[in-house]
Amino acid sequence: MMEAVRVTPPDGADGESEPDLETLVSAAMLGLDSDVALAVQALDGTRDGVRVRCSTAPGLVDRIIALPEALAGHPVVLDLSAEGIEARLPPEFAEYQSLVAAPLTGSSGMPGALVGLSRQAGAFSLGQQAFLGMLGRIATNGARCKTLTPADHFASPGGPLFFETDKYARLTGAQHKVSDALQDLLRSGVDEVDTAIDRALAAVGWQCTADRVYVFLTRDDHYVDNTHEWCADGVAPMIAELQGISIDEIAPHWIEAFGRNEAIHIPDVPGMPDYSPEKSILMMQEIKSLLAMPIIQGGILAGFIGIDVVHAHHEFLPGEISLLSMIANGVGCMLRTSAAADQMRQAQRRLQDERNRLRATLDAVPDIVVEFDSAGRFTGVHGSDPDFLCCPAETLIGLTSEEALPEATATLIRRVLTEAARSGRANEPEARIVTPQGAVFRSIAVRRRAPEADTAGPPFVLVARDVTEQVRNKAQLKRLSRIAETMTNLVILKDSAGRITWVNPAFQKRSGYTLVEVQGRIPATFLHGPETDPLVVERLAQAAARRERVSMELINYARNGERYWVETNEQPLFDGTGRHEGFLVVQTDITERKLFEDMLAEQALQALNSRQRIYAAVEALPDAFVFYDPDDRLVLCNERYRQYYPKTVPAILPGASFEEILRYGLEHGEYAEAVGQEQDWLAERLRRHRLDENDSEQLTSDGRWLRVVERRLPDGSSVGLRVDVTEFKRLAEEADAERLAALEASQDGISITSEDGRFLYMNKAFRDMFGIGSGLNIRDVFWWDLVAKAVPPADTFALQKKLSQDGNWLGELLLRRMGGTEFWAYLSVSGRGDGRALAIVRDVTSMKQAITEQARLREELQLAQRREVIGQLASGIAHDFNNILAAISGTISLLSSKHEDCGNVERLQAAVQEATSLIGRLSDLGRRKNSVQTFDMREQVWSSIDLMRADRLQDTELKLTLPPDPFEIEGDPTDVTQVALNLVLNASDAIRDKPDRNAHDFIEVTLTRADRSDLDRPTTIGTLEPERDYFRLAVADTGPGMNAEISARIFRENFTTKGEKGTGLGLPIVARVVTQNGGAIRMDTVPGSGSRFDVFWPVMRVPLAEVGPLNSLGDPTGRLDGATILVIDDNDLILRVLASFLEEAGAEVAASTDPADLLAAVRGDPGAWDLLVTDFNMPTMNGAELARQVHALDPGLPALLLTAIPDWRVRCGWRGPREFAAALKKPVSRNELVHAAEAAIAQRLKKEEKNETAHRRRP
Repeated sequence: MMEAVRVTPPDGADGESEPDLETLVSAAMLGLDSDVALAVQALDGTRDGVRVRCSTAPGLVDRIIALPEALAGHPVVLDLSAEGIEARLPPEFAEYQSLVAAPLTGSSGMPGALVGLSRQAGAFSLGQQAFLGMLGRIATNGARCKTLTPADHFASPGGPLFFETDKYARLTGAQHKVSDALQDLLRSGVDEVDTAIDRALAAVGWQCTADRVYVFLTRDDHYVDNTHEWCADGVAPMIAELQGISIDEIAPHWIEAFGRNEAIHIPDVPGMPDYSPEKSILMMQEIKSLLAMPIIQGGILAGFIGIDVVHAHHEFLPGEISLLSMIANGVGCMLRTSAAADQMRQAQRRLQDERNRLRATLDAVPDIVVEFDSAGRFTGVHGSDPDFLCCPAETLIGLTSEEALPEATATLIRRVLTEAARSGRANEPEARIVTPQGAVFRSIAVRRRAPEADTAGPPFVLVARDVTEQVRNKAQLKRLSRIAETMTNLVILKDSAGRITWVNPAFQKRSGYTLVEVQGRIPATFLHGPETDPLVVERLAQAAARRERVSMELINYARNGERYWVETNEQPLFDGTGRHEGFLVVQTDITERKLFEDMLAEQALQALNSRQRIYAAVEALPDAFVFYDPDDRLVLCNERYRQYYPKTVPAILPGASFEEILRYGLEHGEYAEAVGQEQDWLAERLRRHRLDENDSEQLTSDGRWLRVVERRLPDGSSVGLRVDVTEFKRLAEEADAERLAALEASQDGISITSEDGRFLYMNKAFRDMFGIGSGLNIRDVFWWDLVAKAVPPADTFALQKKLSQDGNWLGELLLRRMGGTEFWAYLSVSGRGDGRALAIVRDVTSMKQAITEQARLREELQLAQRREVIGQLASGIAHDFNNILAAISGTISLLSSKHEDCGNVERLQAAVQEATSLIGRLSDLGRRKNSVQTFDMREQVWSSIDLMRADRLQDTELKLTLPPDPFEIEGDPTDVTQVALNLVLNASDAIRDKPDRNAHDFIEVTLTRADRSDLDRPTTIGTLEPERDYFRLAVADTGPGMNAEISARIFRENFTTKGEKGTGLGLPIVARVVTQNGGAIRMDTVPGSGSRFDVFWPVMRVPLAEVGPLNSLGDPTGRLDGATILVIDDNDLILRVLASFLEEAGAEVAASTDPADLLAAVRGDPGAWDLLVTDFNMPTMNGAELARQVHALDPGLPALLLTAIPDWRVRCGWRGPREFAAALKKPVSRNELVHAAEAAIAQRLKKEEKNETAHRRRP
């Protein structure tokens, strides 16, 4: 049965005994937290005054007080400073402001009272008033007792009372124990609080025959901690386990009772109702009886004291509970005293720290702080200012300013000190100080501090700040203001609210308003009028609200109503701290410009009339005339133009583009020279038309030759003339025939082409060179027919441009015979003014072959490196995006498993699949397709060295050793070229950058067959298989070599020792190519002695290992119940999704982003795991390396690879794929992952069963 008992027992409660007065007064002072406690008695049976019988302040004993209010029949609280009470009190009571009193009657029946005094006004609450009343009743109540001592024994300190019953004996013992414990607590110092509390708990435990007495204190308003504990013999301590207990775990009605300052008394725990929330917890601890009393500090629950009785039932008397509550109050008081002492020590430390920080701050601030005594002597200097105090700070102490400083500075300091001594403060905002470097300015402030006991007068503190820059800025501002006053532009200054603070004379003159009239006004209220554009006004207001710079044009109105245009430029102004101060508005009067624009509109109308006159003049021209606008659309043409192009007339309309008109004529057979080559002719004609100048000839369908003259005007428009030159063409052709006869004897190929590229003439040597038989009409052949298709159009365009600009072109060009074979030729082409060209051709094929081969090798290397860069970039982007998609896809799968309506989820999944497909295509960027063939490795090495000799090895000796017999291998020749070129290039750069380079430095390249001793040594990149044969390509140099730090990073992507000249891709490319072909690299380097790279290339091509098939042993169940799975991914989002997939299927998952964690888990218990699920690309090691190390610990553990990297097989080496039971491409769905995991685990179990069966069958 549980009951809540108040700390204050009801009147007339049985069992209380009268304690001695000293104990009673001490208990009253402790419980009230008062400054003094008294026991008083009425004078001679009257209630006019009282005598102090016992006091915690010895000087008050036997004092008589005219305070009849203390003898009221109930507890009272008095304000001693109230009028009528203060005058009746003796001087010893003058320092006290508050009083609380409660009735106390001794065995003699003489009325008295317990009294508490405090130096603070209003110090006592109703709770303290009730507490003192309870204490008085405990001492007074003697209804059921018989006193065996004289009646006036109450006034005799230390006199015990005896009771007939056992309850009274218990109370008497409790009073003595509580008294002793309280006195022990009160006498304890702040450093002995914990020990004193432990002694008090032990005293309570022995008095109550309890098994455990303990203290719990609250922490952070949410937790309680067991801070003190006493246990009877044989009872195990619980203090270590009872830390950080949430207050929510304590029964709510306990907290409510504690909040009302009520104790919790449970005399019979087994007899409590079963629905009581605390019964099961108490029964579990075998507690039979319990008492818990709150510790209240400042009206707030600070903790509680608990008493547990395990060996027998114990019912606490109300008097005992009241007395024990005093112990709780005493403990609370001591804890509060201890906390106050701790706070005092912390405050002292903080004060000292603050003093140290203040001194450091004074030393760090740019201002200088100087302290003076009353005589003007320096007592302290913080900071440095050589211009103000020209001496070191330590030399100034004890001196006056006159003794230490220049006369002008000393006079200044003496003046401000004198003023501060008179008025308490002094200021010199811009004190001028002359130094050898010129005048400087200081802002000086002096304050007088309160007089000190050891000084004859008040000391002073002076603060000086350098304001030289501010003074100069102010002077500059004044100069700028004078400039603004002389400006012709209208200048307005506004405050942050947009109100005018100043305008210049130009504004006043133009607007007619004076400065006084506009100050404080908003410009829009008097400058804007009916024709002011409200949209412009709104934009200006928006810019001002956003504090942005703005420029607009608008109409203002002068005071006389005159309308004028201004271009206004407004910008916000900010001070040095960034605070907005206002706006600067500069307006330019553009009224005249606006009038000029109106005049231009009038002139445009006049131009239209002039245009009509131009049309008439154009019609009168004897030649065809045409005019196109900047967009190349027809503006006008004369009738002659239409006559020259009769088939195109329907398309010759104003507004039609030149290309539309040209295409129409081409489609209707207007241009005889375009027949059979319409598209090429069209492209060439459009090109010529877009030139700034075009002089060419054109053959129409009626046999007329037209000279086309076109000119581009500055505005982009164009004019054109068409002149009939048919007769001139005929005469020119006759003259050309005579000259061509002289060209037939030339041994070089000679040809003449027309303007449109048709061949007009070829000599015999030209025909033979290009295989053009006599039966072929050369006019059907264009010069670009003889240009190899491999020649880029840009090259032919450059040739034509050079020919048209300079009239000639000299150079080499790849040409094509009519049979299709190509050859290099040296051309000399000379243009004529009529558009024809004379070409002399000489075959230089043999010379170009060598150059071409070198160029091919160089291009292959550059192309491979570009593809490598693109591939790395694309692969990295694809990998990161796939990781993101994997997290999204996984989350979608988790959502779909929890929601029946999956319409939206299915659309999201479809979008993720589309994005995955797109990323897959991105991964293919830059990937080179290998051209596998059988070739002689010697040829590729020799070609690479030959290319390097011509380019980079001209000043470095190269020693090349190749075997006499072919070294045939199967693979891509470009791979060998890349490896050889990169290694030789690095060796060349190493020697070239060597600080002590000399003529004896060299590069040595050797190609041999690797022997067994070569294969036994460890490799730097890749692994060597003892059963395979390898060729060894060695590249050594006498360069500076590398230290251990550089050699450890040399094969990492983007790492280079060449600074901006390097790409950091050469050796990573070598490493990837070699490992992709199943080879390995060994690097030997010594600082100062050069480097050597041995590349081991397999004689027979080593195909990449494939991931074994993952076949399910039955229909997938989609469950992984009981399976223990290790999961790793460096992306935390993906890791959580994968773990959720597997856990939903019933697996127990251990997930981590660090491979070291998984290795530690397998190493700790190798046989405990069923499956490893790993990412490939991780910071410290890739998935293949992790799987290889895991299989070294647990060979049978299956591994699933999840990756977004398409070339992961290449990256992990030719044997790497064998480490995985299956490889899944990210993003992976839940079903894919779970089914793959189920199949991998099943395969392992099947394999283990098969091995176990085979083992049993052995004899």
